[in-house]
Amino acid sequence: MSDKQSSSDPSPTDHGASTEGQSPVETSIFHTSQLPADQRFAIWQESIGMMFDVSLPSESDAAQFSTRMESILFDGVMLSRSISSAQKYHRGQNRILADSIDHYMFQIFDRGHVDMDLGLKTVRAERGTMIAGDMTEVLKSENSDYALISAFIPRQRMDPHLHNSGMIHGALIDSTTGAGRLLGSYMQTLWMTGQDMSEMGAKAASEALILLIAAACNQVHIDQANPPEWANHSLLLRARAEIAKQVGDSDLNAEMLAGLLGLSRARLYRLFKPYGGVMHIVREQRLRRALSDLVSPRGQKHQISEIAYRCGFSSPAQFSRAFRARYGCSPKEARAEGRLLTARQDWETTLPFGDRKFEYWIETLA
Repeated sequence: MSDKQSSSDPSPTDHGASTEGQSPVETSIFHTSQLPADQRFAIWQESIGMMFDVSLPSESDAAQFSTRMESILFDGVMLSRSISSAQKYHRGQNRILADSIDHYMFQIFDRGHVDMDLGLKTVRAERGTMIAGDMTEVLKSENSDYALISAFIPRQRMDPHLHNSGMIHGALIDSTTGAGRLLGSYMQTLWMTGQDMSEMGAKAASEALILLIAAACNQVHIDQANPPEWANHSLLLRARAEIAKQVGDSDLNAEMLAGLLGLSRARLYRLFKPYGGVMHIVREQRLRRALSDLVSPRGQKHQISEIAYRCGFSSPAQFSRAFRARYGCSPKEARAEGRLLTARQDWETTLPFGDRKFEYWIETLA
């Protein structure tokens, strides 16, 4: 599939930009159309590599690869339109525990299909079907040439509305009938109109999207008898979910976590040893949540000291030291840089592939 083919597909930039200063909704675009053919896949691989390892099917020619991803960020939810050549996606357990990206991904296909490996079975989503992905579950999939719309939604905003939270990875939603049809139409409309919304409109639209996705997911039969094939995977996810739930408690430690999970401390230590240890994962989750609160529009209203306590640090000074050691800057500097990043509007004209703002958004959705 060539970039020329993708130019006829609808995008938010085809519908007129809103008046300067009027809309808080941000847009991002990444494309390979202006890159040398031998660099296209490598640059995309580096960009999307912040959450997936990607490779090409064995029969594919890297010189023929093309991709275009346009994104809208509104009220802590990211909506993207992607048109791309075939590729394989992988998100393994080491990456899941290392980056702590804790979102759901919902994709509806306009063209092409994906085959997702769920361990004991493989599911296919194609035109007219939406598929749910849980970024804390191992993901192995292969996409044909495709065009699709994706919604990335933080777990903490999605789970309260799901009957089977944490169990929808690989769930298929028919977008031609019932709640799925309403959801599919809404996602298409939201994509076409999202960038022109006011702050109030963006907030209402994101809440409506979450509720519609939940309604559609809650009608899907979840196969609870399909355990993962990876050793200790279910237990690791339980532990990670418990850490996320208790991360604001400054007393959270290995002994407390072992008690909450009903495990011995020795078993817990063995479980987390390959990933740097229990407290390493606790600290990473605290710091990533703090980073998200510091730089996201939803977190800007909170004082840095308040964020420190909310994320389980015993004092602002302890938080500042840990944050600088992890990110190389102070929380105050990170907040200022976050504001600067979200304010930049010139990336599309200065880089041959558009921009990579979507990477930053994914890491800080809240």
